[in-house]
Amino acid sequence: IRPRFLPAPYIVYRGQVLKSDDQQGTRLHMLDHQHFSADMSFGGSFPAEGNHARQGMPDLDWTFEIGPRLLYYFAKDERKTVRLGLPLRAAFTTDFNTTRHIGYTLAPTFQVDWYDLPIPDLSLYFISTATFLTRGQAGYFYDVDARYATPERPTYHAREGYLGYDLSLAFKFSSTTSRFLLVGGTRYADYGGSVNVSGPLHRKSNEWIYFAAIGFMLFESEAREIIY
Repeated sequence: IRPRFLPAPYIVYRGQVLKSDDQQGTRLHMLDHQHFSADMSFGGSFPAEGNHARQGMPDLDWTFEIGPRLLYYFAKDERKTVRLGLPLRAAFTTDFNTTRHIGYTLAPTFQVDWYDLPIPDLSLYFISTATFLTRGQAGYFYDVDARYATPERPTYHAREGYLGYDLSLAFKFSSTTSRFLLVGGTRYADYGGSVNVSGPLHRKSNEWIYFAAIGFMLFESEAREIIY
């Protein structure tokens, strides 16, 4: 088990174009329709340091992703949202001194949100995602150059395509009468069908991830935007 900690700002803002809340995150609304909408999608990963499989190779830096997302809503009301998301994100790696573009990620996502169930202020989320990488991003994670090859880790040229899928189940408790927010859940990731499953850096075909977050509202403005 390897714990990770990441402090991050938490902002609730509901403007006509820019929106940020605890239900759908931060997004730019570029299209709004009864069944369709478009916004911005974000992603990223922690750095990989001291990885035994990469011994003698450069460590993996932080990565972040950003790009447009098209959403189709099967159902959307005050108690439930069922939607399919099609995000296409540009991926970058950074050590906070330099930033480099490494490719693109396509991550179709099916998500169901239940609000105020089974008790007020408690929401439940189910998320299923399949991930596909372009050659540049696949190479960043799975390539083995000849200079880093060993008898146990031969030279390998990663392929673009399917990376794997993951299933997440999460809850959120956010009281409307307090400044407290609690989030927790679990995520199962399966990489057994990856196009790079035969690569020497592919060491695990599945993993469980558990996460929790606590948030506090430090201040709020007097001006309120109409929620729509």
